[in-house]
Amino acid sequence: IKSFEIEFAKSFSNCVEKPYGVIFYNLGNIISYDSNHAFILDEKNIDLVLNDIETFYISKGISPRIYSSMIDGQLNRIGKKLLS
Repeated sequence: IKSFEIEFAKSFSNCVEKPYGVIFYNLGNIISYDSNHAFILDEKNIDLVLNDIETFYISKGISPRIYSSMIDGQLNRIGKKLLS
């Protein structure tokens, strides 16, 4: 499923591969969630990861969004950090 989600978003968004995952963006459709979101595939240094994602999207005038990477327990591990 992860592979499908990544390839699907690549079909209509720009893609930036990062050591921790993938950032998708589409400046022609900045309100689209599907066009503008990140997948976190490596949770090491999560505070730095979240800061990098936020900085990236804000620099492009896009609201930062993170989609579930379907990794067991990921939401429980990083959920509180996403709310802060």
